[in-house]
Amino acid sequence: MFVQLRGYAVAVAILCFAPRVYCQFDQGQIAGTVKDSSDAFVAGAEVTAVDKLSGLHSSAVTGQNGSYTLTSLPVGYYEVTIQSSGFKKYIQSNVKVDAATRTTMDATLEVGQVTETVNVEAAVALVERETAQIGRTVEAQQITDLALNGRNPIKLAVLKAGVISAENFNDFAPAQLHEQFSINGGRRAGNNTVIDGVNANRTRGDFNGTAELGLMNADAIQEVQILTSTYPAEFGHAMDGQIIFVSKSGGRDLHGSAYEFFRNAKLDANNWTRNQSPNQSDNSRPAPFRFNEPGYSIGGPIFIPRKFNSNRNKLFFFGSQEWVVYRQDKTSTGIVPTAAMRQGDFSELLSPANTFFRRTRVVTDPNTGAPFANNVIPSNRLSPNGIGILNSYPLPIPGFLQGTSNWIETLAHPIDSRRDSIRIDYYVSDKNRINFSGTHFSYHEDDPFAPTGPLDRSDSRWDRPNMTASVGFASTISPTMVNQFIVSAAEDVVRIGIYDNGVGKNGEPWTREQYGINYPYFIPGQLRIQNRIPDAIISGFSQVDGSTRPTSSSGPIYGLSDSFTWIKNSSHTLKFGVALEEAQQNNQDQTGVQNGTFTFLDSSNPRTTGVAVANVALGNFDNDVQRGPAAYTLLRSLAVEAYAQDTWKATPNLTFELGLRYSYFQPWWAKWNDIANFEPQFYDLSKAAVIDPVAGFIVSGSQYNGVVLPGAGFPPSAAGRAYGALIPGTSALFHNLPSGFVDSYHKAFAPRLGIAYRIADKTVVRAGGGMFHHRQQQNQNALFGNAPNLLQVTVVNGLVDNPGGSAQNFPFDFKALALNAKYPTAYSYSLSIQRELPGQMVLDVSYVGKLAVNQERTNGINALAPGTVQRFPTQSQASLKPYRGLGNINWNTRDGRVEYNSLQVTLDKRFHSGLGLGVAYTFSKSLSNLMNQISPMLPYDPTHFGL
Repeated sequence: MFVQLRGYAVAVAILCFAPRVYCQFDQGQIAGTVKDSSDAFVAGAEVTAVDKLSGLHSSAVTGQNGSYTLTSLPVGYYEVTIQSSGFKKYIQSNVKVDAATRTTMDATLEVGQVTETVNVEAAVALVERETAQIGRTVEAQQITDLALNGRNPIKLAVLKAGVISAENFNDFAPAQLHEQFSINGGRRAGNNTVIDGVNANRTRGDFNGTAELGLMNADAIQEVQILTSTYPAEFGHAMDGQIIFVSKSGGRDLHGSAYEFFRNAKLDANNWTRNQSPNQSDNSRPAPFRFNEPGYSIGGPIFIPRKFNSNRNKLFFFGSQEWVVYRQDKTSTGIVPTAAMRQGDFSELLSPANTFFRRTRVVTDPNTGAPFANNVIPSNRLSPNGIGILNSYPLPIPGFLQGTSNWIETLAHPIDSRRDSIRIDYYVSDKNRINFSGTHFSYHEDDPFAPTGPLDRSDSRWDRPNMTASVGFASTISPTMVNQFIVSAAEDVVRIGIYDNGVGKNGEPWTREQYGINYPYFIPGQLRIQNRIPDAIISGFSQVDGSTRPTSSSGPIYGLSDSFTWIKNSSHTLKFGVALEEAQQNNQDQTGVQNGTFTFLDSSNPRTTGVAVANVALGNFDNDVQRGPAAYTLLRSLAVEAYAQDTWKATPNLTFELGLRYSYFQPWWAKWNDIANFEPQFYDLSKAAVIDPVAGFIVSGSQYNGVVLPGAGFPPSAAGRAYGALIPGTSALFHNLPSGFVDSYHKAFAPRLGIAYRIADKTVVRAGGGMFHHRQQQNQNALFGNAPNLLQVTVVNGLVDNPGGSAQNFPFDFKALALNAKYPTAYSYSLSIQRELPGQMVLDVSYVGKLAVNQERTNGINALAPGTVQRFPTQSQASLKPYRGLGNINWNTRDGRVEYNSLQVTLDKRFHSGLGLGVAYTFSKSLSNLMNQISPMLPYDPTHFGL
């Protein structure tokens, strides 16, 4: 249900202040040709556009070919006046200007006196006659009136042909930050999101997507521009798509609105899972659910009568706030050991009707190979810590059985968020403007059964604020020259902790002593939570999650940009720009579980009972991964981009867009050199470590063979901060490599070409192509998680009561990055026909193609060759690795390739007379040498085995 109150405000409360400026991302142009009734060009005609909201005037004069261009126009509706001596004045109202587009407005002047006027109402739906870019505009009316479940505006991108989402458009996700869509076969992290000209992409992303900063509420958005292919050189930063949000601005009149959306469990039916629960509170009613989304917006002039801005045409503001109060229960089911299993009694598995496997499972004695009598392990053989791990599971719920799940629980899942937006526009004079805008988003969530679920031992508590802001200056140097300068900032902060959900014996269900777990840790250093349960992965049962929380990170982004537009003549509009951006990622994340991740399988361990859960009772794990403490790592990356473009109107019917963009993206580097890499060229086979063939620990040799650190050494400021600086011998790992390991690439030039040809008044053929480079985020192949800065050890086939045994050194796992990585790049091309149809509709039929190269993929270069385990069944896997002395190595390369071809059909009717319509269809085919970021391992070198 929706309730909205609209009216006039009598007071203004400016609740927050943040800067903003118009830039190339939230402006458009009006261009066209002026003729007389004999079809001759009219030169020297004065063209003036007036913003209906603010009263802003912009003017131009037609050239010898009758053409004109009005540039740097804020998004909105304009009244355009054309007058020339000997002709009647021509006035066209409601001319719509969209972000990043050129609106065509041609005019035919009638002979007469200039005091006479010809008034024309602008058509709503027009073909794009001046640009080849493929895109779509979603207007404010559509944004507010669409049935947008949860009112999350980021979902609007999927309305464009060629955009495929990992989720349904109408999924209920009111505070979702992550972009989960692919544009023209690209990866989910291949897009650039901009809010009022500010980079709104989280600096830390991965192959599956990134997060948007400064999430706006729907009522604060003027329009969303979605560019998917062959867009001009002024747009960069990404190889796939551009998502451009433009906020609303205030006008000469004061307006406000208030509203609330709500949903409630009283309107819901119970679901099937809850109906099967033996708990009356579950099966008697639907899960408690309450969703309230109140908000307001207010905008208008800022003035002091007879003192300042009395005409209400200089200073304007627009502000809005929206809250989400989301109360629901979350129900989870799982498979947990029975009380008898926690005493070593697995006799119930002898029944072929047992609820866990539906077949007989026999527990054998690993010492003799004979079955234990009645599937019961003698008490003197039980592992205290193995039984402790079983006890860390919740007990089955009597009477509940759903498939193999024998446990069910319902916990509260509250979410609170708030979205703030502010915009201030100050027109100092007709030639100078100062603009400010900012967004702030706060988010709090108690997320039960997270992060891995489905159990309830270490539930996550999120605190995730983020914000964007910018300030800038726009100057009209002359009627043909405009300059715009912007200073911007954005930041994403993530804090994740764990909280008491009331299910533990001592109030904290993650503490291990209450379950009888006390095994020693074998990696030195302070743990985030010293006495936390480990992760336990048992075949046939749900996972117990000890969690990596608490953890935190922040990602500030600081930017400077300048753009200069020069209408050289009526045929050429030139645009030049340069941008500097420093992106930071300040990580205090604990990647991996410090307290241990134990995996128990049925058959991998030589001392298996044949049943994984019985292996737990004996304490025989297949592998255990433990991590050391994470350092506070400060990562940095500088971007420098520049472009030049010319919109050349060769004839009234033919327009060329010519452009060239240059990009330099500095490889991510650490302020204290506390990142590490594995590089095969530095691995010395003659110094390969000697590995114990049974236990898998290092008998002799280095754990760091092939491991490299950046630069020539740790800087003085790293003292007490970089953990690797405390380890003797790490100075030998420096080889004067680049600070980010990857060689900087300085030849990233990207040409762009677009052609638009009007073959009839209502039909346009458009074609274009270009090269698009992508700026990499600090992603999941994070080198700050490597030893010696963060230790990680994997032990295979050990005993949970003493996971490290008597050994001190085990092989480290590594994430690695190839040194010769180039920028991910896409070559995009398109051919389209646009036709204006009756009823103010536009049909667009397009071929859109893309070739993406230098795509990221990760290769397991230290995986065992097929058949190795079968050939050497009694040896530890660590002793058989190609790079002996090292564990798993996920090597990130940029040799992926994607080919995409599609037919895209769009039918659009701009909102007019109470009706808006949009239909999008995509028929596409994508060919790739990678299905996702994890690809098959590279060919191994058999000589590394030394067998």
